[in-house]
Parts: sequence; C-alpha cells; structure tokens
Amino acid sequence: MTLPQLPRKKGRVLHLVNSFSDGGTERQAIQLANALHESGDWSVHFASLDGTGPLRDALAPALRAAVMSYPPTRFASWDTLRQLHRFASYVARNGVEIVHTHGFYPNVFGLAGAALAGVPVRIADKRESVALRTQGRAWLERAAFSLASRIVTNSEAVRRELIASGMAAQRICTIHNAITEERVRGLTPSVVSASQPASVRDTYDRLTTEQRCVVMIANFYHHAKDHATLLRAAQRVVAVAPDVQFVLAGEGPLREGVRALVRELTLEAHVQCPGRCVDVAALLARADVCVLSSRSEGLPNVILEYMAAARPVVATDVGGVREAVLDGVTGHLVAAGDDVTMASALLRLLNAPALRRTMGDAAHRRVISDFGLSRQLRAVTTLYLTELSRAATTSR
Repeated sequence: MTLPQLPRKKGRVLHLVNSFSDGGTERQAIQLANALHESGDWSVHFASLDGTGPLRDALAPALRAAVMSYPPTRFASWDTLRQLHRFASYVARNGVEIVHTHGFYPNVFGLAGAALAGVPVRIADKRESVALRTQGRAWLERAAFSLASRIVTNSEAVRRELIASGMAAQRICTIHNAITEERVRGLTPSVVSASQPASVRDTYDRLTTEQRCVVMIANFYHHAKDHATLLRAAQRVVAVAPDVQFVLAGEGPLREGVRALVRELTLEAHVQCPGRCVDVAALLARADVCVLSSRSEGLPNVILEYMAAARPVVATDVGGVREAVLDGVTGHLVAAGDDVTMASALLRLLNAPALRRTMGDAAHRRVISDFGLSRQLRAVTTLYLTELSRAATTSR
C-alpha cells in the first residue's frame, strides 16, 4: 500500500502517558514515540501525568529532555482543572496537530485538553478489555472517546468489544502491539550469552540445569492475571513431573497473596515468586515453556517477548491472545480458568523437546514477520496522515 505523502512541514504530534512505570502501555507508547522521532518525519512531543518511573530513560534523549508533566493531586479536583489548562496552553502554544493518548487517565485528561486547545486530530488508545472497567469508569471513558477523532485498539478482540458496546465501527482501527528488531535480537536464543542462564540460576533458588522450567512474567497488580489458575495447573503438573520448576516473575501488591496460595497448595518446593524480572532475556533463555493465565487481555506484550525468545506458549484464549499465538502451531490455547487443560498442555510440551523446538521456532518467525515495529510505524503514519487530511478538508 502506498502511503499518503507527508506534508512538507513536519507534523507535530504529542504522546501522553499516565507515568513512566514499567508497564506494557507505557513501553508501547515510548517505543512508538521514539520511532516517529527517529524517522525524521514528525516533530514529537512527549508528556505524562505523573512524570516518574524507570521507563523515562527509555525515551530518546531529545524527547526525554523536553518531557512535560501534569500531575494532578486528585483526578477530580480544582488542581486537575489547573493542570488541564496548562496542558491545553502547551499544545496550543506549540502548534500540536495530533494528540495521541495512551491509557484510561491519559484518554480522559488528554482528549479533553486537546479539544479545549482546538487540536485538529485526537487519537485515543484502548488496550484492554471493556470488562475491566467499572460502570462509572466505562461511562467516563466513553465520554472521553466522544472527543476522539479515532480510537486505536491493539487487537481485533478489543475492537469488537467496543463496537458491541455501541461505538461506531468506522471510528475504531486496530494496530497491533509491536516489538523492535533490537529487542528481538536481544531475546533470540543464539544471541543470549552462555553466562546469562547461569546468572538466572544465581538469582532464582533451586533452578538447576537438570530441571525443566515453566515461566510466567506478569504483574501482580490485577486479579485478571489469574495466577491462581496457573498454580492449580502447577499442582497437577508436579504431581506427575516433580522436577518441574515454575517461576512467576513480576511485582505488585497481590504477590504476597499468591505466595500464600503457594503455601496452601504445598508448592513451595516447585514455585518461586521472585519479584520484578530484571533480566528477561536470561530468564526466557532458561524457560522450557512460557505461560500466561490471564482472564482478560488486549494483546499482551509479554507474549511477543516469549515468541521472540523462541519459546512455545501456553496461554488462555482471551482478548487478542489468539491474534498472536496460533493454536497448535506456536503454542496451545486453553479456556480461561481451566487448570486441567492448562496442566495437560504444559505436560504435552514439557515431555516433547522436539515439539517445543518446532513451536518455538515458528513463534520466533511469526513475531518477526507480523509484529515488527516497522509495520506498526507504517500503520500509525497512515492513520495520522489520513486524519490530518480529513481535518484539513473539514476545516475548509
């Protein structure tokens, strides 16, 4: 497909995130903003509500140096109105033509501020299931979306949910999450140095070369990750394969509750919950099978990382997971909450090294061909130019 011609003058686009916490939404927004900046075709601004977090350093230096923050003390307060006025003044003063918001609070705050400033193109992101919102938040989000030119979903599954909730199909487009070539290289087994698996053995107790290993990397902030189903599956697996170790990496306030369930199921010798994974490549290099047990998802970034690491995936068939994982080809899909089938799928792969290699290689090829950053960048560029053209036509 031939892209529309870029305007002679660079388009001015601002991306807004909630914070720089280490989350999938933030990673995708930063990755996209960096790519747009590096393309040289856009003048990129970056802003956040809360300006703190470890991912701030992931921004390109030129963007990082000019980050704006708009931290309201409480979302429903006079201070929020003051911050909204600051935001609208900034985008108007800098002639921003596109505001692209990422996540619930940025959608509500940023779309209102962009409308107040008269920004011609306003793009919202929706990256998770509609079911995760309370009625009040769902209403507020729909009100915010009414101010958007277009709404981008990261999976067809989320797009269908929005349409089913009453939103016009023509206002919604799907642009899948992406992974950079550099990240794929860093996760590729042949590139991961021989010392990295050893570093994992030093970090995670009881993880030896003789043991088979199942890894899940997921936060402990949301019950939707459903660690409990994985633990019930783990209990079934170790009953017949006592050498298998499970590593549940991630951080968040629910971790202690999961640890308590580990003790309740007498899985202490088989399950570790070590906290945030600081070396994803090394841990995935040690994994035999990777798993995600969520009850609800959009399109999980971690599944793309599993695939980039050439690991077969066992995942629940929720949201857009099947848009990445091909059942029976790159892994196995199971129903949410079904620990019996999950255990069976894990054992099938754990007991078949050749099948693991075949599925892992297929997963690696698929992530390169279908989820590369260049594909996402082309889709976003087309969207921006289409909406700029439409806005210019409407204003005549």
